[in-house]
Amino acid sequence: MRKFGIVLGTIVLSIIGFVALVFMATSGLADSADDFFVLVSQGELETAYESTHSEFRVYTNYPNFESFMLGSGLVDYTDSTWNSRSFEDNLGTVSGTVVIDDGTIIPLRIDLIKESGEWQIYGIEINPIN
Repeated sequence: MRKFGIVLGTIVLSIIGFVALVFMATSGLADSADDFFVLVSQGELETAYESTHSEFRVYTNYPNFESFMLGSGLVDYTDSTWNSRSFEDNLGTVSGTVVIDDGTIIPLRIDLIKESGEWQIYGIEINPIN
């Protein structure tokens, strides 16, 4: 019985360690998304736009970005929860929800690209299918 407890304890600790490792490895993704939305909520839309990946800016000009942020209510960001985080090489995704000032919860998917050691926003999708 004691041997079973040791084996079970080892398995549980291994699982906890693995989960902690995954969250540590993907925390940069969530932090980058949160930092971006903090800029947006502080009215720093130009700074937020400039912090996105260069490919994002190729396909989305600033007036369209500003219109999207204002029209979606994301400028009223107060909090976020990223339930899903994943990456492969230099491409990453976080999915979850953003809460805005009036309590509205907005489901989002954020695609990111890691460049020069930093995760940058590459795409924002509201109400993603997956």
